[in-house]
Amino acid sequence: MDEFLKPETIKLLSQAVLPGVVIVYVRGQLLPNRRLELKDAIVGYVALSVLYQALLGLAAEVPWPMPGVVPAPIFSISISMIFPALLGLWLGLDGSFGWSRLALQRLGIHLSHPVNTAWDWRFSACEECWIMATLKDGTRWQGHLSPNSFTSTDPTERDIFIEQVYNLEDDNTWTAKGSSVLIAQGEIQTLEFWPLKSVASSS
Repeated sequence: MDEFLKPETIKLLSQAVLPGVVIVYVRGQLLPNRRLELKDAIVGYVALSVLYQALLGLAAEVPWPMPGVVPAPIFSISISMIFPALLGLWLGLDGSFGWSRLALQRLGIHLSHPVNTAWDWRFSACEECWIMATLKDGTRWQGHLSPNSFTSTDPTERDIFIEQVYNLEDDNTWTAKGSSVLIAQGEIQTLEFWPLKSVASSS
C-alpha cells in the first residue's frame, strides 16, 4: 500500500489514466457512453490518456506559458483535468452534431455511429416533442415529452416518465388530462414521435 501511495506512483497513474477518465466522463454528459466491462474501460482510459499525452507533445512545440510562468499547482491541474475536460467537451459536441463524421463521409470514409442504441440517439436529439407509447398489452399513452419529462440512459432500465398525459381525440386534437405517467422498463413495444408544432392541443 505504501508503494502505491508514493508520489511517483500517483503521478504515473494520473498521467496514464486520469486524463482518459476525465475525457470519458465529460463526453458522457453530452453523449451516452457505451457500457463496458471494467477491464475494457481501463484500456480505453489508458488509450485516451496516451492520445492526450501525444496531443500535449504537439502542443509543447507551441510557445504556451510553461510551469515557470504559470504557478505549478495550476499548471498541474490544467494538464491533468482542465484540458482533458475541454477535450471531452469537444468530443461530446462533435459526437452530438456529427462534424467529424460528416467531414469524413465527404471523403468516402464511413464510421460507426458514436451512439450505440436508437433509444439514446432519439432521446438525445429530442428536447421537446409529442410522443405516443404503445405497450405490449396494447395500452397507449400519449403526451408531451417536455424538459420535465425523463427518459432513462441506463441500457438496463429503459423506463420513461411523460410529464403531461393527453387524450387523443377523433379529430386529432390532444386534450391534457392533467396527469403524468411513468412507464416501467420492459413494458414498451413501440414509440411514435411528432414535432412540437405539428399537433393541435388543448389544455
